[in-house]
Amino acid sequence: MNEGYNIIYLLHFTNLKKTGSHELNPALIREQSQDPGLHLLQPDFHSYEEEFKKVALELRAQGERIDAAVFGHIETHKPLVDRICRDLDIDLILPIWKQDRSQLI
Repeated sequence: MNEGYNIIYLLHFTNLKKTGSHELNPALIREQSQDPGLHLLQPDFHSYEEEFKKVALELRAQGERIDAAVFGHIETHKPLVDRICRDLDIDLILPIWKQDRSQLI
């Protein structure tokens, strides 16, 4: 938002195959989406990349304009999100990339 993007959707994926980083407290995610007035989408997935692209393409088919995606990754998955954004022809935004975890908490 500070860079001039109009953020409309918050996507939170639940991994059907395992627990881990995508198994965050659903109530916390809902609360985060309500503060700035975001629309929350919480699909399940078997493949993060496939589901992310599917959601983005469905939103575009509904007439939504998608220029960028913001990811909360700190140290992992950069090649994955690079590829997703390149394939969708959107900007990649990593606002907390390589920041100290203890400082963020």
